[in-house]
Amino acid sequence: MFSYAARYFSTFGKFSMAVTDPFYPVWQLDDSANTVALVFSISGEVAQTIRITNQLKKHLCRIISITDTESSTIAQLSELNLAHYITMRRGKANVDFTKPQLEAIIDYSTQAPALIVAETLAKRVVARLQEEE
Repeated sequence: MFSYAARYFSTFGKFSMAVTDPFYPVWQLDDSANTVALVFSISGEVAQTIRITNQLKKHLCRIISITDTESSTIAQLSELNLAHYITMRRGKANVDFTKPQLEAIIDYSTQAPALIVAETLAKRVVARLQEEE
């Protein structure tokens, strides 16, 4: 999904990249004051994503997050949060997570709201840029 969103923005002429590696060296960004980061996180509480979001903020990136609630940590770190209130679906009920089971690690939460928001934002960016020409 992240790669799709980055590619979608790039299609409209805005350089975009997906950071899917939680250890990506975001502190090496140049000209980050002109950078907007879209942070996708269902729970908004994944430690690695919070760490990257904090690093982006330290480098003056503007943060827009898409999470399931505006009360999550990532939402609170963002200048703008777009909450979609979709329940996270992971594994099955009553799974013993201490035992290795495929059902315990499967995440089947829908990503459709985040994709719709990313596409809408890209289209609005293009419309705004065309207005400025």
